[in-house]
Amino acid sequence: MAIIQMSLTSLSRIIPKPFKIYWRGYGGFQALRKSPYLYLSFALTWLLHGLWLPVNCDGQREWASLALSILPSMVSFSLGAMAIVFAMTSGAYVKLLHKDGAEDSMFMQLVAVFFHFVLLQILAIIFALAVEAYDTLLLSGVGFWLFTYSLLAGLAAAGNLILVADIKNSAAPLDD
Repeated sequence: MAIIQMSLTSLSRIIPKPFKIYWRGYGGFQALRKSPYLYLSFALTWLLHGLWLPVNCDGQREWASLALSILPSMVSFSLGAMAIVFAMTSGAYVKLLHKDGAEDSMFMQLVAVFFHFVLLQILAIIFALAVEAYDTLLLSGVGFWLFTYSLLAGLAAAGNLILVADIKNSAAPLDD
């Protein structure tokens, strides 16, 4: 047990601070375990096995090029949406979002969800490139799962924007 604790402590020292902040804001393994998007992505990967299992006549998996054509635009959307969130810096609703600087504020949760979205997209791009270079069934399956999970994480991120809009709408009378 002491060895595991020592390993986790050592690992904690090499993880960059932004990832620690993200993981805390996201809710850690508990939030991941409770995510319906995670489980739905596994189901979609299984249901859509006809996209990631077969190879075309050139010996390539076509889903990888599809992912590489979709994901860069999604990364741009994600970063643009985060910029919009950061641009809204005044008003009563911002105070509600920030919750006096609390680590578990809605603001930190929103940023963590968008970071999660971007992280999944980047990982999916890396795996799609790996499948293009070193195609294996395992790489293809994991990469396609990351691709579907990143798409569903976009839905989760958009849902969080709805939550922020609801807070802004509720706080509007306070700005008068």
